Amino acid sequence: MAETVGALKALRHPYVPWEQAWRRPHVDGFQGLLAARPVVRALVAASFNLRWVADFLTIAPASADPTFAAELAAVEGLSDERIRADLRATRPGPLAAELLADGLTGQVVKLLDWIWTHTVAPEWPERERRLRADIVARTAALSTRG
Repeated sequence: MAETVGALKALRHPYVPWEQAWRRPHVDGFQGLLAARPVVRALVAASFNLRWVADFLTIAPASADPTFAAELAAVEGLSDERIRADLRATRPGPLAAELLADGLTGQVVKLLDWIWTHTVAPEWPERERRLRADIVARTAALSTRG
């Protein structure tokens, strides 16, 4: 899920050169999604500020090695009002009218599933390999210091 939320952030506003390069093949599909789904467009706009990501996007996993499906199920278990409360904490002020209708949690789940399916899953084996290698390297570095 962390990689999926990171991909969403990079699609929204890439900050570093590698994010800009990664975003290029995905941005048209993402913009098409936003154009076709006004609720998702409002949701993406309200879910981030300069220093904060809405809490419903950063739920701690229930296990040490969760699957994306398990993490998505945790989000799916949230209420629409919980999503709205997290959005209000992230961007104080009135929510866009699109975010007040029932079914908001379902829209979050569809957004995250789209990001995973179209941007992260195709390259997940390589991403996961790099992440695990980074963990091993950092662990080894820490063990040699102490």
